[in-house]
Amino acid sequence: MIIQIIFCSIGFILSLATILYVLINRKKTVSNIVLKEGEILIASNKKTLRFSLIINIVSNAGLLLFLILAILKKLGENSYLLYLILLVLFVILSCKYILDCLFSFTLIYEDIRVHKLFKKDANYSLDDVKSSIMTNQYIALVGENKRLILPLLYNHPMTKDVIIFFNNKGVEFKKELLDYYKIEHKNEIKEDIVSEEVSQEVENENTDVVEDNQANEKYSENQIKSFTLIGKQFREEKKKNLIVDIISAIIIQLLLLGIILAFVLITKQYLFLIALLINVYLAYKKVVNLKKKYQIEGIDDFKLGLKYAHLNNKVIGYHEIKNKSLKSTIVMAGVVLAIICGFSGMTLFTSKPISYDGMTTIEGNIKTITIDTAVKLTITDNENKYSEYTFVVPNALNDYIDLNNLVSEEEGTSVVIKSTISKDSKDVITYYLKIDSVEYVNEQLIDAYYKDYIESQTKSFILTCSCSLLFISGLIGYYFYNKAQIKKETIDITK
Repeated sequence: MIIQIIFCSIGFILSLATILYVLINRKKTVSNIVLKEGEILIASNKKTLRFSLIINIVSNAGLLLFLILAILKKLGENSYLLYLILLVLFVILSCKYILDCLFSFTLIYEDIRVHKLFKKDANYSLDDVKSSIMTNQYIALVGENKRLILPLLYNHPMTKDVIIFFNNKGVEFKKELLDYYKIEHKNEIKEDIVSEEVSQEVENENTDVVEDNQANEKYSENQIKSFTLIGKQFREEKKKNLIVDIISAIIIQLLLLGIILAFVLITKQYLFLIALLINVYLAYKKVVNLKKKYQIEGIDDFKLGLKYAHLNNKVIGYHEIKNKSLKSTIVMAGVVLAIICGFSGMTLFTSKPISYDGMTTIEGNIKTITIDTAVKLTITDNENKYSEYTFVVPNALNDYIDLNNLVSEEEGTSVVIKSTISKDSKDVITYYLKIDSVEYVNEQLIDAYYKDYIESQTKSFILTCSCSLLFISGLIGYYFYNKAQIKKETIDITK
């Protein structure tokens, strides 16, 4: 119970500290900043704040459930330790994002002030911004030697205002970016290099950016032909691609279902069945995305090509962009899977057989005997030392004990128990139980259980490591596959 209390306390204390910090400094939150005329405030999206609050509440609810179960003696000292640690990690991350959303911001007016929680403000002169760069994740305002000053997310509501502000100050932006935000081309970068990620992000936000009567002004003849070809191919291959997407989604669902069920059946950790909710969520998201993806009626080939160029593997840059996101996925998946494998291995390699050395032998007579999830006994003894204690046979031993005969034993029958008595709890785990002449729990039974337990943990560890290795290997293999496919890219949409 001590371990559960420690981890739950960490989560509760962090959340409480976050609440107190917000209450004490509520006047300093982003929502209380009074803007001057012409001043621009950049802060986190409210959706991020809401999502972080939900994660924090759910994680704390999970920690509270574990704490209650631990207090009620429903969990062993190391039971579900991995879940506890993951919940605490979720609490830490959600608290961080909540505070960032409320207290971190950037103000632009006569200078650029970047305020981040618990850090000294970074201040830049407007003249420090020399140019802009478009990356896969954001638009970067940079200074001398391409030093990053301010990143701007493509779909942030204040991005357009910032671009207009610095466009008027003489900072150059690419033509496609200015076109999307419908900003006058005062300081346009002459290179027509279109970021593939911009195409995806921008077009997902608004598919009506390019109007038919303006296409020739914004795109070269080659670009119009390329996008029209991509759109035509997407339309012609709609049925085939839809079938492939559906089959792929079903295979992934079945693989996840099989892995989860195999893990639960081998380890008998039925709480892990909650992971099936991931399957439900993934299935729902896939249905929504497929429905949105293939709603193409009323869209001409050119606009269709603009919208889905990022899905065409013949477009130059397609595989490189996929690999950029794949790198971070491999790292994150490797860290998470390493933690899971580590805990699985720790459970296996630190488990030791139960020894009767140092245990107390207790003799008396049965007072009551009941069975709920576990067998519980109270006894009377000559010295009346143990009348307040409840002796519990671990429910993990239920499959090894003749429960029908055990619960039918009569009151007053002699009983011998071996256990470790603790002053902290009146519930005593029983590792040896003899009633009259029948040994219901003994060393042979404990050894049989321990052997089966180690075998189960070994299978679980092998399954966990194998699935993790296969998953990471698959991601790495897919990375190098993409590298090899780069030479097959033929459609250039940048000129």
